[in-house]
Amino acid sequence: SSLLQTPPALCGDQPHVHAYTPHPAAMPEFEGTLEEQFTKAADYIKGITFSKTVPNDRKLILYGFFKQVNEGDVQGERPGMLYFEAKSKWDAWDAIKGTDKETCMKGYIVEVNKQCEEFA
Repeated sequence: SSLLQTPPALCGDQPHVHAYTPHPAAMPEFEGTLEEQFTKAADYIKGITFSKTVPNDRKLILYGFFKQVNEGDVQGERPGMLYFEAKSKWDAWDAIKGTDKETCMKGYIVEVNKQCEEFA
């Protein structure tokens, strides 16, 4: 997917981030390797308070990418239907099973940008 070719940088002080490469003036604070950008995006999303509610399906996209980056393919059996949240998380992670770490880091960064753009 073309969205995953170049990870965008996060904007400095603003909770608004772009799903495309921002103006070069916004990039210096967040330069670094893909892993550094991923870590910054993960830290950033944990600390932000959005003005709009992020739907669970969008949170699960980040969850799946994060787990795949940090733990690889989903392990264990799918939780039963009584464990809705655990089952949803397992499904989100399983949906990207086999995806390489680099692609997942880029996808995570793109999704952080989209959420900041849509829900800030």
